[in-house]
Amino acid sequence: MEPVFEIKITDISKAQASRLTKSGVNVTNRNGTTVWAYVSGAQFQSILDLGYTAQRVVLETRKNQGLDSPDYTDYPDYDDIVSALNTFENNYPALCKVVDIGDSYQGRKLLFLKISDNVDVEEDEPEFKYISTMHGDEKIGTDLMLRLIDHMLSNYGTNADITKLIDEMEIWIMPLMNPDGYAANQRYNMQGIGYDLNRNFPDRIDDPANTLVNYSGDPRPIEVQRIMTWAFNQSSVLSANLHGGALVANYPYDSNSSGDYVYTACDDDDLFIDMSLTYSTLNLPMYNGEFTQGITNGADWYTAYGGMQDWNYVWMGCMEITLELSNIKTPPYSYMDGLWNDNRASLLAYMGWALKGVRGVVTDKETGLPITATITAKSGSWESDFKVYTDPDVGDYHRILLPSDDPYTLTFSADGYETKTVSGIMVQEGDAVRLDVEMDLKPCNFNCSGGPDLADAVIALQVLAGLTPEIGGCVDARPLSGVQIGLEDALYILQQTAD
Repeated sequence: MEPVFEIKITDISKAQASRLTKSGVNVTNRNGTTVWAYVSGAQFQSILDLGYTAQRVVLETRKNQGLDSPDYTDYPDYDDIVSALNTFENNYPALCKVVDIGDSYQGRKLLFLKISDNVDVEEDEPEFKYISTMHGDEKIGTDLMLRLIDHMLSNYGTNADITKLIDEMEIWIMPLMNPDGYAANQRYNMQGIGYDLNRNFPDRIDDPANTLVNYSGDPRPIEVQRIMTWAFNQSSVLSANLHGGALVANYPYDSNSSGDYVYTACDDDDLFIDMSLTYSTLNLPMYNGEFTQGITNGADWYTAYGGMQDWNYVWMGCMEITLELSNIKTPPYSYMDGLWNDNRASLLAYMGWALKGVRGVVTDKETGLPITATITAKSGSWESDFKVYTDPDVGDYHRILLPSDDPYTLTFSADGYETKTVSGIMVQEGDAVRLDVEMDLKPCNFNCSGGPDLADAVIALQVLAGLTPEIGGCVDARPLSGVQIGLEDALYILQQTAD
C-alpha cells in the first residue's frame, strides 16, 4: 500500500464525486462542487489524467483562506489530556472515573471518563457516549469534550438539567480516539502507512462481519478493535462522534449498495432528523450554514463505508450521529471560546434524547433475575428492524422513540423464553414511558439445556415409546400440558428448533 495524502478537487459534480468514491478514493468532505479526499500518488495521477482540477492540501483551512498558518500550540497535547482526565477523577471521585480500554498502536492510552451519580454501580439507566477525534488532525472535538466534562462536573448539584443527566444516565466521554494521529497532526493512525479509523468498522454493505477482523480476514486497526471490544461489553443507547472540517449534524445511513450520493434512509429516519435538529437548532452557525437546517443524511452528502455511526446503529443497538463542528479542521485556539459557546447547549440537549421513548427492565417471571433480551418496535405501518438490547447486569432497556398520537408495539425476545408482544404504548413528550416486562421460559426443556432443542424432542419420543429417559429438574422442564409428556411436546419442540 502506498502512503496517502489529502487533495482538494474543484469543479466536480455530485455524480462525478460519487464515481470517485466507487473507484476507491477516500472522499472525506464535499461542499458544492468542491471535494476533499485522501489518495495515493497513483490515484492522484489518475484523477489528474481524467481531467479534474486537483491539488494537494497543505495546511488546508477550508473556508477561511486567511488562516493558512494556524497556531496549534494552545491545544492540549496527549499528556495534557491524560492529566486533565486524572484531575477530573481526583477532584470529583464520587461522580467520575477514568477507564482505560487499551493502548493505541504506538502505546498511548485510549481513555474514557465515565460520569454518573453512582459511578461504580450498574443501575437501571441509559448509557450515553461521546467519542472525539478519530482523525488526528481534527482537534476541536478533543478540546470541546474536556470543556464539556468540566462544565458538567462543576455544575452538578446547581444546574438542574446537568444534575438530571448525571443522576439518570451513565455518561462515557472519550476526548481522543486517535492519540497517535493527534500527536502527528494527521488524519490516519500510525499503524503501517496509516488507517482511516472511520472507514474500518464493520459495514452493512461491504464488510458485514461484526468481528475484530474484517470480512477479508484482516485484523481491524488496533484503535477500532479497542472501541469494538469495549462496546461489546457495554449497552450504549445513544452516542455521537465528533469531527472538524465541515459544519453539520450527519445521520445514517452513510453507505448504500449503489455507491451513489443519494439519500439513504434508515428505519428510524424521522427520529434521526429530530435528534439532529435538536443539535443544530441550538448551534446557529450550524443551523444557518451551507446545509439545510444544519443537518444531512450521510449518503446524500457523500458515501462512506466502515463508519462508526452506521456500525453502532446496525449491530450495537445504539443510535449515533456524526457531528462536524467547524469548517476549519483545527482552527486557531483563539476560536475555541466561541466554538464552545456555539456547541455547549447542543451537546447537553442531544444527550437528553437518551431519556425519551420507552424504558424498563426485562426479567424472568419465576426468578425475577434480569434477562438478555432483544427489543423491536413498530407503530401502524411503520416498523423498524433496529434492535435494542437489555443490559445483562440489570436487565434494563431503553428504546428511543418519537412522541406520537399513534400507539407503539414492542416485541421482546430472548433465548429460551416465549416471545412477548406489548401493544398500546403511548409515547408523549418528556421522560420515557415505563414498561417493565416479565418473560416466561419456554416449556419442554427436558434436558435443562437453555431451551427446547432436538435432544428434548428425543426425550419426548422416548417417553412416547414407553421408555424412562432422564429429565432435568429445572422449572422449564415441564410439558405443555403441565402433567404428561406427549406427542404435542415433540411437535412443539420440532417447531421451535425449526424457527
